Amino acid sequence: AGIAGADQNIFAVDGNTGGAAGIAEMLLQSQAGYIELLPALPGTWPDGSVRGLCARGGFVVDIAWRERKLSSAIVRSNQGGTTTVRYANHLTTIHLRPGQRLRVRPDSFRQAATDTPESEA
Repeated sequence: AGIAGADQNIFAVDGNTGGAAGIAEMLLQSQAGYIELLPALPGTWPDGSVRGLCARGGFVVDIAWRERKLSSAIVRSNQGGTTTVRYANHLTTIHLRPGQRLRVRPDSFRQAATDTPESEA
């Protein structure tokens, strides 16, 4: 028998897309009102990159890391706007026009004044 009692194996949306969503959440989160880079990078992925992760507010992010640390990220805006980007306990605020992109590196960030960036917005 297939999945959920079907006569044959079928694509299970919750299992197949849920796994990909979990991986994306380890690399980028944006539900707290800011874009957070590499919030839960697995120890078994010391070097890598990802392209095209979507963040709230119409932003698309490419991230590269080496030795478990951010190398750079490119943030693109589909609709234009301002957002705060967080990496570790460091923040930067960026302003983009529609279609504009900006590369951020570890030296682009400043130390966060508090543990939450809401006070920085």
